[in-house]
Amino acid sequence: MARSRRHPWLLAITGVLVLPLLTVSAPASADSVTVPPGTIFYNAVAGEAYAGYPAVFDGGSTAADGSRSQRIMLTYNAKQDLPGQKGSKVKQSVDGGSTWADYPSFDGTIQASNMVRLPIASGGVISINFEDLSVTETCTDLPVCRRQFNRWMMTPTTFVDAGTATVNFTPGKEIAWARFGQGPVVLDNGKSMLSTMYGVRTGTWQAFTTVVRSEDLGITWTEVAELAAGPGWNEASLSRTSDGGLVAVLRKDEAMNGVVPANIALYTRRAPTQSGAGWGAAVRLASDGGNSPTVELMGNGTLVLASGRPDSLLRFSYDGTGTSWTTPYTLYQNYPRTGGRPDGWHEGGGAADRPMRHLGSSGTVGIMPLGGTRLLAVGDNCASGWGCPADTGGYDVGRQNAMWKSWVTVSVGDWTRLDLATMFRNGQLTVQDRQLVRYGNCPGNLAGCRHSLDAYAFDGDPRPDSSLVTATRSVTLRLPAATTIAALGVHAHLLGGSDLRIETSTNGTTWTTPARGARDGIVRPFTAPVAAQYLRLTDPNPLSDPTAAFLHEVEIYTP
Repeated sequence: MARSRRHPWLLAITGVLVLPLLTVSAPASADSVTVPPGTIFYNAVAGEAYAGYPAVFDGGSTAADGSRSQRIMLTYNAKQDLPGQKGSKVKQSVDGGSTWADYPSFDGTIQASNMVRLPIASGGVISINFEDLSVTETCTDLPVCRRQFNRWMMTPTTFVDAGTATVNFTPGKEIAWARFGQGPVVLDNGKSMLSTMYGVRTGTWQAFTTVVRSEDLGITWTEVAELAAGPGWNEASLSRTSDGGLVAVLRKDEAMNGVVPANIALYTRRAPTQSGAGWGAAVRLASDGGNSPTVELMGNGTLVLASGRPDSLLRFSYDGTGTSWTTPYTLYQNYPRTGGRPDGWHEGGGAADRPMRHLGSSGTVGIMPLGGTRLLAVGDNCASGWGCPADTGGYDVGRQNAMWKSWVTVSVGDWTRLDLATMFRNGQLTVQDRQLVRYGNCPGNLAGCRHSLDAYAFDGDPRPDSSLVTATRSVTLRLPAATTIAALGVHAHLLGGSDLRIETSTNGTTWTTPARGARDGIVRPFTAPVAAQYLRLTDPNPLSDPTAAFLHEVEIYTP
């Protein structure tokens, strides 16, 4: 469902003075998205049997002056959809996804879906293999190998071996096999990491999906919460939410027809905090379209959920809490109309039998925010090994093994959004009390912590590993001129239960605390518009953790 940010006082305003010095985005009349259909941009080449299961990751960085270094990593599978094939290829784009260049992947198992930027001084990016050492390496101790995964560090030109990631599963719940799920995330504190995993337990031989946590940069992981157990549960992804919690999206194969699911259902679970525990009940979001679910939090506070089969789909939670979602938008469709049985299935033999509507694409969609309001989505045409059988025809696009992409735009609310990134780069927006400190995970000593930058609060990247942190946990922003402000949107980590304190001033000396309406995701609305040139944002809670992250992203809205 779409969120309404309308307020009665908006109807009474006939005009708002916005001085020419300010840069603003176009106003949106309501929560809305623009979802152009995906178009083919890459066809499998010689030596690549397929181009399936793509995933993308933002490996870019922000400089002190606010300029953004684009670095998008793309992986896809060039071999058949079977364990241990080592068929992953890597490409890199430095222009927002318009063009792509080859990038080395020595072992062929590195997955963009399992990359994460570390909250350390270097801001290095690691990748954790999808499959464990018993699959990717020669193994003599299966119980150990099955809970260890290759860990890689990305350099400017390649990936280098960074040891192994070891998972400690709950005692008494040992595994027969397990895979790292999509999207390890750094939590709001800028230190801890969570990821999903799925597999099968020994003894009961029961499928499971679980959450694991790391406090040492992804070297050691501990199981903290089982999300689901029983037939059909597998792939999952999770994200931080706009209200400081977590949301997980899960696949469940249901309505079994022999050994092949007739539908792939999509579920969500939410947690009010980021401890990794305290999850609410599973909610069945849809009876199909649940393949390879991926969820991302955008700079404007919107959650985006990508999944598929049939088709390739996007859903949006405009308030970013994951409580309610839009109906699905179809990004890409390519399935056969001929060659199937009368019951709508294609007969491939045993486990190769699949519904015709599941063919033509794997239904896997890689998504990656580009700034606060845009999103890159990538998917495949056909799939690795089973997607486009030779005896089928009548496809929307064709039977070629290829990848498609689309740039999606997400607008929220009835307010005008100031372009703070451009204002900061032009020197129009400044941070007044620059007591920047180091923060995050600090291997060795304080020098290993992440460097805080003013620009991190305005670069469109809400991830906690790019956070504006001061010694006082208070930040004063100076706009180029007095501006009528309706609300602030803030991604922040606060050290207690009290919400962010917001103060305004026209001269930087006399401060007032505007009356506020109910918080709406990242949005803190004022009950009436406020004229201000200065904004002071403060964490009012006791300073219990001096190296915790603070302001990940700030947005300012005018009526």
